[in-house]
Order: sequence, then structure tokens, then C-alpha cells
Amino acid sequence: MSDRTLVVFVKEPRPGAVKTRLAAALGRADVRAAFAELATHDVVLGPAHDGGYYLVALRAPQPSLFDGVAWSRSSVLDETLARAAATGLSVARLRPLRDVDTLDDLRAEWPALAPLLRRQPALRDRIASRPGPRGGM
Repeated sequence: MSDRTLVVFVKEPRPGAVKTRLAAALGRADVRAAFAELATHDVVLGPAHDGGYYLVALRAPQPSLFDGVAWSRSSVLDETLARAAATGLSVARLRPLRDVDTLDDLRAEWPALAPLLRRQPALRDRIASRPGPRGGM
């Protein structure tokens, strides 16, 4: 998550959610669930299989929750959960999903992404033309 992403939470006094990574299986129901959880929790995290998260929702701004976090490590989720506990914030977790950080992640998620890209043929063709084990994705 970048400093620019955190501005959403710092400047907006109302609950908010930010999708932090591409997660092919993330749907509207997941975002609705995040906002629903904010009724009873301070923080909602969508855990990613790699130890990070694909979504963050906050009932109120919590910039200290993310200060100094070592991003792109398998300990990001655990570190965020520990910080939340230390500050007395309640946390709900959504279902775990695989996020897309690498080309291997993209290949693994291709079956879920391909239908979404049908509406974006130029992007689909650009991705598919990249070298890969199957001559693209």
C-alpha cells in the first residue's frame, strides 16, 4: 500500500475500503462484506495467500496501523494484525484470496481473469503475447 492510498483514510472521516492488490476472485460480495463488517469491527482485512492482504477497510482513519510496515513481505498481514491488537482495534477477516504480484501469480489466476479481459481485447492480447510456459497465458 502506498502513501497515496493511505490518503483515502486520512482525509475521509467516513468508513472506507481500498483494494490494495489485484485479486482476480475479488467480487462485489467481498466489498459488501467488508463494509458490513465495519458495523462491528474497526478494521477489515482481506488476507492474501502470500501473507499480505488484497483489501483493507477501516471504520475511521488509522495511519499508525501502517507506519513503518515492511511491504511486500510474507509477514505483512501478521504485522498489521499485531499492530491492530496493540492499539485495541477489532479486526475482521474476509475470505483468503490469491493476489497477483508476479507473472506466476498472473498465470495461476488466468482462468479467473480471462473472462474479465474479454471486454478488454487490447489488454488481453498484450498480456497473452508475453513469454510464458504456454506461449503466453
